[in-house]
Amino acid sequence: MEFKEQYNIIEKEVERDINKLYDILPPKENLPDIMAQIEALVNNHGFVLGSIDISSKKSDALDKNNLPLIISGEVIKTSLIKEVDINVFIFDKDGGYERVKELLDAFERHIRFIDIISFGFEVEMKTYSIILKTYYLNYEE
Repeated sequence: MEFKEQYNIIEKEVERDINKLYDILPPKENLPDIMAQIEALVNNHGFVLGSIDISSKKSDALDKNNLPLIISGEVIKTSLIKEVDINVFIFDKDGGYERVKELLDAFERHIRFIDIISFGFEVEMKTYSIILKTYYLNYEE
């Protein structure tokens, strides 16, 4: 009976860990959800969303660590984690360094946006261009 109890404890811990991983890295690419989250962050910080462009190029996040994926007993060589770039163009009627800094901090803290790749602005700081890199699991249940 002790073995079964230990197995159940380990099984629950693994399930919690997998759920945490899915919170950070969705099990499949979910672009509509990501776009909605970007729009909400931008609006919550008082900016106007101009456009979102999601790169059609999706690359392996772990090029040198390709992990085998086993489906129906067959080993498939593929990268488990993929990455995609998201270009965001926003407007601000007032401009200002502090507010845009808060927005960048919000992107960095957001669970799905791991990296800010590029940030640009026009001279009066009323329009901004931000490139984010987000990740997802290259696995479907």
